Amino acid sequence: MKKKTTNENLISEIKGLLNQKAYVGKISTANEKELKSILYEEGPVDIDTFVTSKQYLGQNLYGLSEAQRKVLEVADDFENGINYLILWVGKGGGKDFITRIIFLRLVYKLLCMRSPHAYLGIPSTEIITFLNVAASADQAQNVFFEPLKNMLKSSGESAFIKFGFNPETDIKERMIVFPKNIILLSGHSEADTLEGKNVLVAVADEIDAKTFRNPEKMWTMLRSSSRSRFFGKEKIMAISYMRFSESNGMIKKLYEEHVFKKDSFVAKYPTWVFNPNPNITKETFASEYELNPEEARTIYECEPPEYSIDSFFKDIEKLRKAMKPPEDRWPLKFPLPPEDFYRRPLSEVIREVDGSLVELDPYNLEFHDWFVGKPGVDYFFIGDPGLGKVADSKTGDSFGLTIGHREYILSNNGKILVRPVVDFVFRFTGHMFKEKEIQIEVIKRLIENLLRRGFSLRYFYFDQWNSAYLGQWIRDRIVGAQVTYSKYVEYKHYKLLKEKIYSEGSEQSPEVLENAGIDFFYHPIIFWELSNLIEDKVKGKIDHKPDTSKDISDTLAMFVWMAEHYPKNDFFRNIDDQSEAEISENEIIKNLHEHFKKTLVEGRRKIRNL
Repeated sequence: MKKKTTNENLISEIKGLLNQKAYVGKISTANEKELKSILYEEGPVDIDTFVTSKQYLGQNLYGLSEAQRKVLEVADDFENGINYLILWVGKGGGKDFITRIIFLRLVYKLLCMRSPHAYLGIPSTEIITFLNVAASADQAQNVFFEPLKNMLKSSGESAFIKFGFNPETDIKERMIVFPKNIILLSGHSEADTLEGKNVLVAVADEIDAKTFRNPEKMWTMLRSSSRSRFFGKEKIMAISYMRFSESNGMIKKLYEEHVFKKDSFVAKYPTWVFNPNPNITKETFASEYELNPEEARTIYECEPPEYSIDSFFKDIEKLRKAMKPPEDRWPLKFPLPPEDFYRRPLSEVIREVDGSLVELDPYNLEFHDWFVGKPGVDYFFIGDPGLGKVADSKTGDSFGLTIGHREYILSNNGKILVRPVVDFVFRFTGHMFKEKEIQIEVIKRLIENLLRRGFSLRYFYFDQWNSAYLGQWIRDRIVGAQVTYSKYVEYKHYKLLKEKIYSEGSEQSPEVLENAGIDFFYHPIIFWELSNLIEDKVKGKIDHKPDTSKDISDTLAMFVWMAEHYPKNDFFRNIDDQSEAEISENEIIKNLHEHFKKTLVEGRRKIRNL
């Protein structure tokens, strides 16, 4: 027998593709009866028969709910133009069950075809992939794959065996191999080997879980892997319930993104609506509703509260009210970042001012003339170092910083209250440097600039990563400077910040008087960062939502903590030039009322006018 040459193989493949094109052309112009004759060797049975009949899947305990049938009908049609199914389904609603049914139903329909590859417009040598992506390897194997294997092993001969499928040999440990070059894979978000496949049907299972690694990246990969190969016949699904304290917010985001798209089917189903089991009703979860009704509505009804469930600042209006107008408070000549800075990384570097483009020079930040230090006041310099490599992400890591001082108010009961005052907040990014990476030299130059402007910089704090050299330089440069390092900004630091902000933003001025609040001004990055902070109750820490940051807010929280707890040397120094060690606070308070008479009146007047 003559062996085919490479050219002959190529010619054969081209002829095959031309035949497929003609074949697809016939399909596109055929009516329903002709379509079945052209497309199928054997017409597929209807959905209910396939799911419930013993000759097929035999899942007839409860059958399908109306909601499940609707989803399956949408997924069952490769020609309906619906490529994305976003199913926000309550916990225990049977999401994995319907995913397995969809997979097996669509595999069955392809097996019924004369040539699924010709129909899909790809060479017959290519593998058609069905892919389930779970949050973890354990979930992928035990929650999805093992029950699917059992469903296949118990299915009737008409479903798959008659097409040449052998359950004994074709069900592998991590994949299922069907005739006609169709495989079913069960993957997980922790794997790095899911790209490069001909993904016709895919499900991102429980994409809302925090354990689901890089959900946005995975969703993008699933979409691109299918659209680039199947051009509108693919079915890509996200099925999840929304967690309460452990949500990454992805199912809500996808729901809102796809709700008005023509190529998408989007739906929310409470647990008892989606699950066909008649014994599962809302009353089934009565104890959950009694314990935490808000959490139960989120998990079972898919109705989360208006604010983000795990948001650290739930009262955004109060947060906004606490921030003073930036006019006459923003010290740089370069303008504040725009509101949409996070979409335009270069907007923190290049801006239009009076019709001309102005570029920020990080080595020489130009301040307004009025930005000078107050005599006798100790200032805090708080920094959160970052490499700021532009290649890391859209903006790269940043070096956030807060510079501020303290004011003092005497309460009605004679207690000295500390009021943190923010003088300057900023972040350096890699986009500001020709090296495309933050240079520590700019921090030294900024400190030198502030010292020339009369700022008595006494207290410094840095995240301990990459800060030792800078701390040593500061100690050599500023006599008596205290430099502190730590690995993390802790929950207690943010808790105090929130208390200060909420009292500041409250209509009740006595609350401000109780803890003196905080004096800081509106800055788009600060407001954005604080609004996107989330509380990880399991780890007991404050983090930020995906695609956001907390580079400046970390420094703000640490500044407030240090202002409240560090020695009030400047306070005592301004009383009578005595050090704190020479006079106790109680002794001072006894003689303070006269000294603070004017200050107290002025302080209360300021608070009433907030």
